[in-house]
Amino acid sequence: MVGALFPLHESASQMLTLYSYPTLFGVADNNGYGLKVFAFLRLAGVPFRHEHIFDASKAPRGQLPYIVDGDDTVGDSEAILGYVTAKHRPPIDAALTAAQRTTNLLITRMLDDLYWVMSYSRWKDERYWHAFRDALLREHPGLTEEGLAKAQAFNAQRYYYQGIGRYDPDGARARRSRRDCRADSAAGLCPWREADQHRRRHLRLHRQHLFLRHRYPAQAIRDRARQHRTALPRDS
Repeated sequence: MVGALFPLHESASQMLTLYSYPTLFGVADNNGYGLKVFAFLRLAGVPFRHEHIFDASKAPRGQLPYIVDGDDTVGDSEAILGYVTAKHRPPIDAALTAAQRTTNLLITRMLDDLYWVMSYSRWKDERYWHAFRDALLREHPGLTEEGLAKAQAFNAQRYYYQGIGRYDPDGARARRSRRDCRADSAAGLCPWREADQHRRRHLRLHRQHLFLRHRYPAQAIRDRARQHRTALPRDS
């Protein structure tokens, strides 16, 4: 287990703790849902401690990520964001209108479905599975090929019952392409994004960051970012 404090000067005593999967390819969590919670907490300025784990047996419903905040334990990324917003009142989305919040929910649900395509490409698509497995073994020596083979078999069952496991790899990728186009179109309809070209670019970079092919890890992300040299604005 590896831990980190955000902000770094804060004390760990009584601090909200995020439990999620370990790092991979230079990002804070190799799972998109854990990365979503991590990014939200950082952007919202909520102090937290980050613990990286593989064993999800103590997590609500046996799934990562989850948080522990005092006596409260909360699982599911959207539930975590709702809990943090209600308790800590970060101002990050305070100015959104009801219509914008509804649009945000619709886009979030659409993008959540892409998790299955990303996960499928890592664990089931033989074109990428070996690169993903080797990266995990290289960055986390405590893992074994036997353990990862069991995780692969478990995930194959999840994919089948979710539905994406009934597609061949090209069919699964086509699912992703259709949703990418719809998400881009929906984002173009959001007035608070249209008003700021920099933020629209940031959103595109973030989505491309999440779904870049895993065989081109941190360098690909850096190369993509260098194509957009204009500094992105920060929230006050």
